[in-house]
Amino acid sequence: MKHRPRPPEQDDLLLPRLVDMIDPRHELVKLAALIDWEAFEREWAGFFPSGKGRPATVPRLVAGLLYL
Repeated sequence: MKHRPRPPEQDDLLLPRLVDMIDPRHELVKLAALIDWEAFEREWAGFFPSGKGRPATVPRLVAGLLYL
């Protein structure tokens, strides 16, 4: 089961968005751009099923956490 798409984000007057706080020159940001995340989605999707209750874990999250 795939995760639900996020609703469009609304800007908050007092809180900056996470995207604006991330430094694009950081090594992990550059590495994330090089990794083929769709390959993890295709290969690992069957390993994280969701039958009832909590939604399935996203394979990209698991792969990123294993890398860290």
